[in-house]
Amino acid sequence: MFILVQPLNSYSADAWWFINITVLMVVLVFVFWLFKQGFFSKFKESSDQHNIWLSTTFALSIIWLMRAQLLDNLYLHFIGVSLAYLLLGVPLTGLALAIVLVFTNVTRHIAFEIWGAQYALSVLFPLLLSYVLHSTLARQLPKRVFTFIFIHGFFATAAVMVSTVAFNLLVLNQLGIIFLDVGNGIFWIGSILLGWGEAFMTGMIITLVAVYRPQWLQHRIQFQDV
Repeated sequence: MFILVQPLNSYSADAWWFINITVLMVVLVFVFWLFKQGFFSKFKESSDQHNIWLSTTFALSIIWLMRAQLLDNLYLHFIGVSLAYLLLGVPLTGLALAIVLVFTNVTRHIAFEIWGAQYALSVLFPLLLSYVLHSTLARQLPKRVFTFIFIHGFFATAAVMVSTVAFNLLVLNQLGIIFLDVGNGIFWIGSILLGWGEAFMTGMIITLVAVYRPQWLQHRIQFQDV
């Protein structure tokens, strides 16, 4: 994932804070939905859902801290959105990654004004794409462990990651941060490499979960061949 670490001087502070407030409203919708479902009221009780959410949030924080610098204010890293969605669903994933993004920005002393734009590009877009893609595949494909692992765990995750990176590249190109001309084909190669790495990481984890702990999956899939 390509990610900004400083606000652009060509845009006013009001514009950045407008994005922050808009994105914060989306996060509050996630929180309200979780309150409605009783997620926080049951937090004192030990349950798989709470433990998975806390563990996923911690693991993604570590993953987001492992990033490679590409340009002065531009970094790339894995995001784990597809994996989190398969384990947690939309609201919990949205809340977990909001916490992850705040934690990583504070840890790396990144300007807070950029948080809303980061969240929109690195979380909301791939989360929406994951929801559409995985939900569509779940309705169309048979409930088989092999199918779930390779289609959801590997190929769908790769599609989400490559699409997210491509979308971010186009946005960054429009903002004038990068230029997608013939000499900068490394950006598109990077999207494929990131997609492969994300799919491999997610596929391995989903393989273990689907075989040994299928009840951890957010759809509570009952595989017909188990």
